[in-house]
Amino acid sequence: VSADAAAALGTMLVLSDDDVRKHAVAWQIVEANKNAFVMLAQGKANVPKRLIMSFENAPDDASLFKPCSLDTGEFGLKMIHSRPGNAALGESTTPGTIMLFDRET
Repeated sequence: VSADAAAALGTMLVLSDDDVRKHAVAWQIVEANKNAFVMLAQGKANVPKRLIMSFENAPDDASLFKPCSLDTGEFGLKMIHSRPGNAALGESTTPGTIMLFDRET
């Protein structure tokens, strides 16, 4: 489903790792990061401290949550989960998700 179709349906667009790798363009990613740092320096981005959640029953694991909002109304949340034990399972030790929301929806 395209981003426009997802917006029209009021649904969430979910991109897999493969989707991102297939469509991401390196220079556009660099430019977006540059613009984000400029907005931060200009005070147009609100980036609170990262929340780190630890687990009593899994002391080597942690989940990290990093929100950000822009003066233009967009909001994002990056979630990273540090799971060192996943290596023994052949899984990623740092699975993560980025959620982005626009101001209209």
